[in-house]
Amino acid sequence: MKREAVRFEAADGSALVGVLRRPDEGGATAVITVHGWGANRIGPNNLLSDFCRRLCEEGFTTLCFDLRGRGDSEGDPASVTIDDMMDDVVKAAELVRKAGAERVVLFGLCSGGNAALGAATCGAEPDAVVAVSTFPFVPIEDMKAGVKKTSSYLKGYLLKLFRLSTWRKLFRGAVSFKGVFRTLFGHFSKAERKADRALKDTRRDLPEALKGFRGEIVHVYASADPESAPSRDYFERFYRRRGLRASFHTIERTNHNFYGLEARRELFALLLEAARRTDAAQR
Repeated sequence: MKREAVRFEAADGSALVGVLRRPDEGGATAVITVHGWGANRIGPNNLLSDFCRRLCEEGFTTLCFDLRGRGDSEGDPASVTIDDMMDDVVKAAELVRKAGAERVVLFGLCSGGNAALGAATCGAEPDAVVAVSTFPFVPIEDMKAGVKKTSSYLKGYLLKLFRLSTWRKLFRGAVSFKGVFRTLFGHFSKAERKADRALKDTRRDLPEALKGFRGEIVHVYASADPESAPSRDYFERFYRRRGLRASFHTIERTNHNFYGLEARRELFALLLEAARRTDAAQR
């Protein structure tokens, strides 16, 4: 096994730092691990760095790196966004391909799963994504719900135009146009203010972009994580509506970060299977 400390540039010129491992033989398929929002490249209880080492022993190239503003990488952690994380994953995919990898698997934990799924739509071009303890893309879905809400309200107002009572109110000046505008569009301004404050909210329309992704998608959740059930339900409906195929797994008796030896063994087995399928499919 060859272990190499690497530095490569983010889209804004910041230095990203990681560890690239290459097996003595093989390595045409690379696995890139993507850590969560407040973590770094080693992951909770060394989960990510341990998985990278074990995958390399199985014949895969691996890259374990710090996202911008985290760990040893440059960048302001207070200003880095989820979109920046996606762009960093794209740069990581470029690095492993320059190192000789022909196929790429992204393994993302928590918001790292969102970054991996997002990167799949904006340049990383992975063959598979394994998203672990990954929550929904709520902001974009909220915006789409807002469009439906406005459309519904607008239809109601148009119907009222055919009523004599509505015209009487108009002539009397009894209609508040400011109130009508607030009803039609107020939820958009609230959503926009929320998005400005929330660095974890993407500005990209990932649900729409993911419609074109044809690689394998695997979701893994933990039974003791209270967010698992609603998140899994969201993504199952999400993929079904868009005609995408994805597999879902729940590991019992463990939490969001998969503490416990048995949980880690199960999680690693799912990742290894996905990497082997990717490797075999392209031969």
